[in-house]
Amino acid sequence: RDFIIMSFLISILNEYGYEYFDTRLPADSLEHSLADLFAWQHLLNNFFVAVLLSFSLSQSSIGVSLIYNLLYRYETYEIVLNPMFKSTSPSEFWGRR
Repeated sequence: RDFIIMSFLISILNEYGYEYFDTRLPADSLEHSLADLFAWQHLLNNFFVAVLLSFSLSQSSIGVSLIYNLLYRYETYEIVLNPMFKSTSPSEFWGRR
């Protein structure tokens, strides 16, 4: 499921340079005001990229675990446990997931 969501996000966001919503200033500009930083377009662009990063970390850790499993015949634990959507607190996000 994560792979499908990740593929969908990459195919959509890549077409727009990873900025799906237009913002007043370019994303790499240092002249953002506080209002620009909290504009809904800017927040959603950042959220989409954060979701993509989270799913990418999850998929790559599964891939590394699979290779390790095949080479050494040792069962590994899942490292990334979908922290973006399954965490219930900031400490669980940073520590347990």
